[in-house]
This record gives sequence, structure tokens and C-alpha cells, in this order.
Amino acid sequence: MQTIQELEELFEKYWENEKGYIVMPYTIRARAYLAVIADDIHIEAVLDNNDALDNTYFGGIQIKAASKFLKENISQNGVKKKILVSAHYSEIAEQLKNAGYVENIDFIDMHMFVSMYYWRKKGEIHLLDVHTAVTTYCSLNCKNCNMFINHYADSRRRNIGMEEFRENFNALFRSVNYCYKVSILGGEPLLNRELPQMLDWLHKEYGSRVGQIVIVTNGTVPVQERLIKVLKETGAKISISDYTASVPYDEKLKRFEDELENSGIEFEINKEMKWKNFFFPEEKQKVSFESAREHMLCCNPVFRGLNDKKFYYCHIVWSAVQAGLLKEDKADFVDLEEIKSPAERKKLLSHDLGFVENGSISLCRYCGGCGSDNESLVVAGVQ
Repeated sequence: MQTIQELEELFEKYWENEKGYIVMPYTIRARAYLAVIADDIHIEAVLDNNDALDNTYFGGIQIKAASKFLKENISQNGVKKKILVSAHYSEIAEQLKNAGYVENIDFIDMHMFVSMYYWRKKGEIHLLDVHTAVTTYCSLNCKNCNMFINHYADSRRRNIGMEEFRENFNALFRSVNYCYKVSILGGEPLLNRELPQMLDWLHKEYGSRVGQIVIVTNGTVPVQERLIKVLKETGAKISISDYTASVPYDEKLKRFEDELENSGIEFEINKEMKWKNFFFPEEKQKVSFESAREHMLCCNPVFRGLNDKKFYYCHIVWSAVQAGLLKEDKADFVDLEEIKSPAERKKLLSHDLGFVENGSISLCRYCGGCGSDNESLVVAGVQ
């Protein structure tokens, strides 16, 4: 599909009038969706490749073993039930194709489906995951940082202030109705001393329109007492990227985890991270313009970016521009301050779904990306 109009036609023909849907696989992302959409969209079951989950439940919805279900997924009139792919799209799509399912007819990306459903039924824009950077300072200096923090000159580094943070989210929610997840990152976000105030304000102002708030940290900076208090009040979650396999800060990380656990703060630890080699900026990927869109859709980042009152298809573009590594292109973002009409709101929806101006964003012509067409990996956290 090259345009949002083509997606709408496909949605109307194959998806809009179904009485029930199947979600696959059972992931954190699937749970985030199901917690919100269950009153509007009938989900008959959730599939997963982990057979141990067979016949368990989430929120009253049965989880079934995918291997068995996919062989028997035929309704009384002989039509396969529609599957919404919640994560790991390339891998799940390959599995479904091998089982005889047709892409965009028998299965579709769940974010694409949910976005079109709420747009066509209610005129609403629902976003999956919005990332906002609150600092370009960091406590580490990772050689292959995916925000290019190691390439910033000191004169280019900055903390996002409270007022700028407010302006960004006010601009976003003037056009967007709901966001299933907001991720706050950096650099190292705990280096921004205004983080507790930001978190408190976001929860009070837009908590009813945000499913979950997550702070992404490397666990090297002690947690402020004020931040602990706000985390408890807001129910925000901490996601810790554990780089101790590359950087010796085990004791510091253990104290960080103990502080969270003793305070009753929900957190997750990502230990076995695999980083793709972006090549950029040391070795530019040199993707030809003709294939840049295909490359972008293969990467297909689940997150979007919010900074400078702009909505980015890929948030790392903002950081590359801030570091002086890339000249920003109009196709990279939608200026939220320019959205004044329903037609302009639809442009934001189009951008979110990958129908960007010129077919692809500027960085896709140089960056290796996170898709299956880039098999080059680097060790996470190497300094």
C-alpha cells in the first residue's frame, strides 16, 4: 500500500464489519491494547507460540496455542477468522503465510487495524508508543548508542525544561485522542532534575488518555526521593537497560534495583539486548532512494517521536539532527502546531502509519535500521 486511501479501502472491504478478531502473539503490547479496546472491539481469543499458555486467560479472554488454532481456524462459512498481529510482525507474518493466511486479508498489523478502527468509527487518533527525550546528556558513552549520544559536542547537549515538556504534550493531545504508551528517555532521563515534575504533570493532565508511562534508564543514576514518590502516585514503570555485560557497574545497578523494589515501584530489567548495527554515522548505509521506503517499512519502528512540538515517524531522527549528524527533512515529521483542521489531523494519522511524504524519512537512506534486512549486530553497551 502506498497511500492511506488504499488502506481505508482495504479496511472497509476486509476488516470493518467483522464480528470478532483474534490477537497474536500474547505480548506486553497486546495487553496494553486489550486493556483499552475490549469495550469497542470484540476479541475472541489470543494466540501464542508458547504452548504452556494454552487455555489460560487475560481479562476474560482465552489464550490458545497458535499451532493448534491455526490449523483449525475456519468458521462455519469456511472463512478464516481475522488475526491482528500485535508484535514481531515479520516473524509472525511469515508463520501465518506458511499456514495459508494472506497478508492484509486474513491478518494485519494490530496498530494499523486499531488506528483505522478508531479513525473511521469515531474520528479519533490512537497512537501505540510515543517516545520523548528529556535530555541529551548521559552517564554512559555507548559506542553504538541508538540515539547517537556519543556523537554530541558538549555545546549541543541540553536538558528539556518543564515548560518545553508541557508544550510538547499539549501540542500532541490537541490532535491525538489516546496513546497506549508514553516512553520517557534520553540520554539518561534521570539526569534531568525536573523529571519528577514532568511525570507528575503528565499523569495529572493526560493520565486518562495515556495507557502506561515508562521511564527508560540504564540504572546508573540514583533515584531521587521525589521521583520515588511520583512513581508511586502515578503508577509509572521503570525499564532498566542492563549493560553490565559491557560496563562494570553491577553494584550500582543492584542498589538501584533494591531501591525500586523496597519502594514498591514496578520495574523490568532488559539483560540480553541485541543491538542492530545502524552503520550511521560512521558508515552510511547508502540505501538507494528507490528502496528506501521498503527499507523503512521493514524496520517499521513501533514507536513515534515527540520533541520540539513535532511528531516524528522515527524518534532517532530528532536526535541525529540535534547532534548535527543529519539535516532534517520535511518528510521526517508533522509539525503539530500546523494542525488546524480534520484534513491536517488525517495527515498526522497517515504519518503515524508510514505513509510519509516522499515515501520514506531521510535517515532511512543511511541507517541500517532494525528490520530483518539488517543482520549485522553489535554488542550492547560497549563504551
